[in-house]
Amino acid sequence: QGELEHRHVKRFYARTNKIAYEIQIARKERKRSLLASIRENDPFKPLSMLRHDRKSAKIASDEVHDRSVHTDACKAAQASDLSPPSEHHVVPKSQRDGFNIWDFLDDHEADPAIEDFALLLHEHLVRRLLGLGEAPDDGFSDEQTGGIRILEDRIYQHKTIRINYTTYDMRRDQDTINPRTHADVMLLCSDDNDNDNDPYWYARVLNVFHAHVRYAGPGHTRATQKWQRIEFVWVRWFERDLSYKAGFQHRRLPRLQFLDANDPDNVSFSFADPEDILRAAYLIPAFEHGGTTELLGPSRLARRLKDDGGDDDDWCYFHVCMYVHNWSLLTIC
Repeated sequence: QGELEHRHVKRFYARTNKIAYEIQIARKERKRSLLASIRENDPFKPLSMLRHDRKSAKIASDEVHDRSVHTDACKAAQASDLSPPSEHHVVPKSQRDGFNIWDFLDDHEADPAIEDFALLLHEHLVRRLLGLGEAPDDGFSDEQTGGIRILEDRIYQHKTIRINYTTYDMRRDQDTINPRTHADVMLLCSDDNDNDNDPYWYARVLNVFHAHVRYAGPGHTRATQKWQRIEFVWVRWFERDLSYKAGFQHRRLPRLQFLDANDPDNVSFSFADPEDILRAAYLIPAFEHGGTTELLGPSRLARRLKDDGGDDDDWCYFHVCMYVHNWSLLTIC
């Protein structure tokens, strides 16, 4: 039936003697219809048809089973990740994707992003375990950083971290931070940030980690000597371009750039406490200024790979889309 029905007539025509073929085609069509009617009422099925039916039934059953397993797995994953809205953030509990720190450093020895990786990590963990809001001006001593113990020297990475926050109309909402697709975040500035009136810091999350850690260095307590799960994010910092006048009075978006990793006075990469992240940031590359290779050498860890596989340049500047963050502006004002 349908637009392809003419094919049946042509097949019947090939089986006639081409003389008075109309009546011959009509007879053959009548026979075909009768045979089809008999076949519908006859319980007998050829072996080939039985095999085909069994195969089709098995395929359908497997598809239903796969969908059921996938649905159950998704529900289980969602249930395991559910958290009360009052919690600040959610990092998955999985420990499947772990690696040895020292092997990681050896594998990426030539990457400039891991300079002082271990030292910065130990300093961050000391500050977290001792409950210090800020690191001392003179830094931590070797005895303090040497007091950090990471279980089996393994840290575990995660694909996402979810941040819960309160909107300007007093509702709870959530941002999902993914280092590959949506990695920029905003944090509240410290009180000693006198060079800029912007209340926020901005950073790009390179990875989300957790590790089991304890501290046995100077100032340790019974609590710090117990193994604790510590969650932290590895970030690359932005800085505000103070030469660029921006804000409502100038009718321009604030402009950022990555910290210059070649400046020894800058700490371009470090670790942050997920508790300090306010929410995701929406940064727009300043396309008119193009890219630059002056802020950091080629790095596969610090940059998202482009379509051509390049990893050797950054956008010169980024604009902060502050209209997306109207809740934060209203809160501060």
